[in-house]
Amino acid sequence: MSYTVVAVIFNLYLLLLKGQTVNLTQDVETQLINATVGEQVLFSTNCSPCINRSVEWKYLSDAVRCSDPKEHSDHTVRSIVMVSDDIDKARVFDIYKDRVNFYTNSSLQLLHIQLNDSGCYTLTITDPQGKIVTLRKVLSVFEAETSKPHIDGKNDTLTIKIDENDRWKSIGIIIGAIVLVAACALFIVAIGHFIKKRRKGGRLADEKINEDLNNDNPMVVYSTFVGGFHEFGRSLQNASLNQT
Repeated sequence: MSYTVVAVIFNLYLLLLKGQTVNLTQDVETQLINATVGEQVLFSTNCSPCINRSVEWKYLSDAVRCSDPKEHSDHTVRSIVMVSDDIDKARVFDIYKDRVNFYTNSSLQLLHIQLNDSGCYTLTITDPQGKIVTLRKVLSVFEAETSKPHIDGKNDTLTIKIDENDRWKSIGIIIGAIVLVAACALFIVAIGHFIKKRRKGGRLADEKINEDLNNDNPMVVYSTFVGGFHEFGRSLQNASLNQT
């Protein structure tokens, strides 16, 4: 009895070394996956490990009818990864280089998700006997939701939550307002300086005119009082007149 158990275990071990212990689910239902732009998605399989088998991942833009890509020639069909027997020598096609990670169990990770990545992803595994197993993943990609300003009223305090873009917009508005106020202040200062200069110039001109009048035209004062005092009626001259 013990010899039989050892023989069975030994045979199982040989099968494992030859890569024959592959657990694949046939005729699986299509899996639906949702993702957001910028995220990453893992298309997992239960092949453990997938060696001595040909493996191919394909993309079909028609997510509604992805059962047979050959029937939909009007839609985009692209090969992503292809493996021929040696799982360690996977060929990643140029359009998906730096965008996918391929694992030895044939799982595929898609990086930097974009809207145009929506569609059907099909994995086809063929064993040495020609047995084919197909797995399908339908990916739907959505735009990331933008956070809207949220206002919470608590007592007399108003709390406003804004996203990063709104915060930078607010900072820009504040900076613009500061620049505008500074420009207005400089304009007012310039106008005040101009007015002050004009007033100073006018005052200097008036002083010059008065100085000229004092130098060229002597002042004569006559007394018009006549009375009992002998000084009345006398002419008083404060400055000598030039006789011509």
